[in-house]
Amino acid sequence: MDNIVKYKLSQYSNIKNLNSDGTAVLSYDLGNDRVCVKKFVDGGLGEIYIKLKSIRCEYLPKIYDIIEYDSSCLIVEEYIKGRSIEEIVAEKGQIDEVTACKYFVDIAEVLEAVHKEGIIHRDISPDNVIVDENNRARLLDFGIARVGNKKKNFDTAILGTAGFASPEQFGFAQTDIRSDIYSMGVLLNYMLTGHIVQMGVYYTEPLKSIIIKSTDIQPNLRYNSIYELKKAVGNLYSDNRLKNSYKRLDNKNIDLGFKPIPGFRTGNIYKKIAAVFFYFFFIVWIFAMLKEYGFSLDGLIYDCSYVLVYLIPIWWFGNNGKQWDIIPGLKNRSLKAKRIAAIIIYFMVLSAFCLLVPMPQ
Repeated sequence: MDNIVKYKLSQYSNIKNLNSDGTAVLSYDLGNDRVCVKKFVDGGLGEIYIKLKSIRCEYLPKIYDIIEYDSSCLIVEEYIKGRSIEEIVAEKGQIDEVTACKYFVDIAEVLEAVHKEGIIHRDISPDNVIVDENNRARLLDFGIARVGNKKKNFDTAILGTAGFASPEQFGFAQTDIRSDIYSMGVLLNYMLTGHIVQMGVYYTEPLKSIIIKSTDIQPNLRYNSIYELKKAVGNLYSDNRLKNSYKRLDNKNIDLGFKPIPGFRTGNIYKKIAAVFFYFFFIVWIFAMLKEYGFSLDGLIYDCSYVLVYLIPIWWFGNNGKQWDIIPGLKNRSLKAKRIAAIIIYFMVLSAFCLLVPMPQ
């Protein structure tokens, strides 16, 4: 290791490991006064990261530096603060059509740019897509990416995330851009349903047909390019032809023509149980209030006021906090800051209510 490499390495102070094997490390760039990520990859990936560094795409992490030494390669890239698609789906059950298609188009922008450089990602999965603080989907981890080689008939290794990797990645054929198209189809289905296509395809058209075509076992029957796939989904998103964001689906769901009530939208069994208990005790409480104060005007005003006190939090703290953007100055803040502000505002309103609304005599 020469002195230049030693000097470059000394410019980064480690903060913490981001994975168990220590190949991805959150670091501080002393020379540029910024947080970054150091990734140790195989030296053979140097060519790919050199190409990635030259690509300008807001949905792709910036490559700050590439340090090659011995048989390894150290990549210094932008640190993306946010949550993965995997974490979001684990919390919500599914992602609504509009949001899922928005994220899908973001990632397609990245793939369109890297495919032009001959790079195939080969590991598009919910864990490798991060939604940042500006609600942009960012594609990470080119650790098993490769440059396309039309002279080869098969890949030399079986790689990729189970359920999201294309059939070609299991030794059936050589991977190409259509392998990424397959994974994108699975990713879209995962965002909409919470599971991979092998467990059931999202059944609402026209997204169902797009997913089925993208994930066809035969590469020649899929979309020919990521641009073609992006256009198919992007036209739905831009033309506002998608279903409303309250429609949550599973394999047994029937569209009854109304928006599911809070607690039952995602299909999460624990949320359903909690909702049943909440609504049961809420109804019992209403009858108890009516019995206590009767149907006098003061009693009814008091009862209705308390009903609102219980119902408003369902809206205020639901829908992943999107309604908090109406608070001046909060729209571009982090989700944590919005939550703190929302809690403070709610308790201020609750305190004012307790002071202003008297108990009926």
